[in-house]
Amino acid sequence: MLIMSHKSYLIVVATLMEIEPILSSSTIISETLFISGVKIISAKLSSSVNIDFQIVITGLGVVNAAHGLTLSLEKIRCNQNREPYPKCDSRDLIIIHTGIAGSFEGSGLNIGDIAVATSDTYIHAGVSTNKSFNYPNQPLPFDILPEKLVLKSNDYKINREGRFIFDKAMVQNSCYAIKNSVTKNSDFRVITGDFITVSTITGSKEQANHIFKAFSRPCMESMEGAALAHIAALYNIPFIEVRAASNLVGIRDKEAWDIPLACERASFAVVSLLNN
Repeated sequence: MLIMSHKSYLIVVATLMEIEPILSSSTIISETLFISGVKIISAKLSSSVNIDFQIVITGLGVVNAAHGLTLSLEKIRCNQNREPYPKCDSRDLIIIHTGIAGSFEGSGLNIGDIAVATSDTYIHAGVSTNKSFNYPNQPLPFDILPEKLVLKSNDYKINREGRFIFDKAMVQNSCYAIKNSVTKNSDFRVITGDFITVSTITGSKEQANHIFKAFSRPCMESMEGAALAHIAALYNIPFIEVRAASNLVGIRDKEAWDIPLACERASFAVVSLLNN
């Protein structure tokens, strides 16, 4: 059971591979495997007895991601309150979403670099009115969050564009915590920037360049981020998204990728957040 007498962390990742570097340096307390394939691992950092966390391995894509996070949050609610559908007390929980991602060439990020998301956007959300079926879409005619969760001013439009903007102070503090853990001789960058979430992997440079311009120069593309941000918003839980680049968006030559390095860097980022 996850006891929330102090800050607890829910680390959400699509695949086991992306989190293995953290698990190798942690003490595993328990594991739960659900019929849908979602796995929840309770653990502690071996370097600190005071930092406990749960890892949720959801599977790839927006549906698996949303399902896995919802399942874990409902499990926490029931464990806390011992009732079927109690009110969720999220004050002591922080969701950290991590993993590998494609970085856009125009962002200046190299393979192995780390980015903390300032926002994440479902690029497929909206109304398609363009005859060439190119992005961006027009905003939806309805909200994708309940009215009480839609923030004021421009967020009315942003909500209907499938865009989630993250807390500025949390983003900056997270970036600082990671940078503060980087040694002087390290050869990678840590930045903040906008992310996008896709269900169709961008498979050409031409499409990558179009998306980069259409969505105001995002730095990373993934397949889960906006879905997890959506669930975090529904439950009103603080959300951090941090990823490491494994490849350049639009380049399908896997010999040019470095997935193991990106997994190491993503895990480094998360451990930096936990320790700080």
